[in-house]
Amino acid sequence: MHAPRLKISTRLTLLVSLLILTQAIVLGLFTFRYLANSLEEQIGQRALQLSSMISQTPSIRSAVKRGDSQTVQRIVEDLRLATDASFISIGDVKGIRLAHPKPERIGKPMVGGDNDRALLLGESYISKAIGSLGESIRGKTPVFNDSGKVVG
Repeated sequence: MHAPRLKISTRLTLLVSLLILTQAIVLGLFTFRYLANSLEEQIGQRALQLSSMISQTPSIRSAVKRGDSQTVQRIVEDLRLATDASFISIGDVKGIRLAHPKPERIGKPMVGGDNDRALLLGESYISKAIGSLGESIRGKTPVFNDSGKVVG
């Protein structure tokens, strides 16, 4: 017994349908990837702008220079609530946390391995790393003292 052969019009309809479905899937994947990259870039830019603003705040600069983690933590928590940031973490020039959303982690080294450009080179940049709070897109900006030396 042989299966009945499909008419040419039925075969063409199936082929065209398969082609349209394949194109829709490919187009959907490209669109999803573009939107995900665009969203990640926007989040990174927002994080960088926020970190730049925080690093230039006189009270933050002064408290980081002194290593005053209580003051830094208090100011940062107010800024986090006002800006709706997921978290804000600030460390000293050695990468030791002065402010962190989990207070028990203050005084411990920052995690992620992405601080060198800010601390050693004085650069501002966007980083994607896995830290103690999981994977995140971070805006990294050095904190300078009045003479232009990186203090955090």
